[in-house]
Amino acid sequence: MAIQGAEQTILRDPALFYWILFPISVVMILTGILRHYATVLMNTPPEIPRHPRCIARAPCSSPWC
Repeated sequence: MAIQGAEQTILRDPALFYWILFPISVVMILTGILRHYATVLMNTPPEIPRHPRCIARAPCSSPWC
């Protein structure tokens, strides 16, 4: 039930944008960029050398070579 003629005013701190909204916006933008590059890196197939010379020239990492 509202009283006629009564007006509500919400006081907002002027520094609210700089201390709360701006950092949240920056974090959300950086999170979006990070998610984009993470999905790009996870969706690219690993490069496998297809030519036999490439396999023969590759250094052997096992001690039994």
